Amino acid sequence: MATILHIDTSSTVCSVGLSIDDQLIDIIEENEGYSHAEKLHIFIQSILSNQKINTVDLTAVAVNKGPGSYTGLRIGVSAAKGMAFALNIPLISVNSLHAMCYNLNNENAAFFLPMIDARRMEVYTCLLDHNFCEIIHSHAKIIDTESYLDFLNYQPIICLGDGAVKCQPYLSSLPNIQFLDKINASVRNFYLMAFNKLKNREFEDIDYFEPAYLKPYYFKS
Repeated sequence: MATILHIDTSSTVCSVGLSIDDQLIDIIEENEGYSHAEKLHIFIQSILSNQKINTVDLTAVAVNKGPGSYTGLRIGVSAAKGMAFALNIPLISVNSLHAMCYNLNNENAAFFLPMIDARRMEVYTCLLDHNFCEIIHSHAKIIDTESYLDFLNYQPIICLGDGAVKCQPYLSSLPNIQFLDKINASVRNFYLMAFNKLKNREFEDIDYFEPAYLKPYYFKS
């Protein structure tokens, strides 16, 4: 029996879940801005207490590695690394863009184009085929009317995420494109991915693992 604690702080949503094998048995999440530093450890303690599970009973810790909010990712990854190190259990990471697509029906789509708002006209994005394999790796991209024409013309494409909303005016001329805007960051999206990674022993090196920021952090002096 595999008991995995899941953490997602890649956006304004603070999401913590607990799964046993391929079943999500509990979840606590809140979308009240970037309050992860105050809420994350409270949520972790609450969910373990609710299910009467001790930290020593955990098989692994899974975390959304990004891309996403710079500060949010640092908080979530630091917590996950700390628990995995202290408990001597595997650390599993998932890509936030892949996680957004994982539970979607792939029967009627040639491509998936997940997008996370990275401010201005920039998004974090990648391109996945209908089997959820990467055609274009995760990167930060400025979207314009010429974006993806070589890949997407006349092939069914699902564009999703909060970045899809602001990019819709630039991409809506593409034939057979569908926009989904109500998919938020949540451990609901990736707990099955994490379980499959556990079975395949796809673990991170705790000493060297860092979030996938994709671009430098800029701050006002």
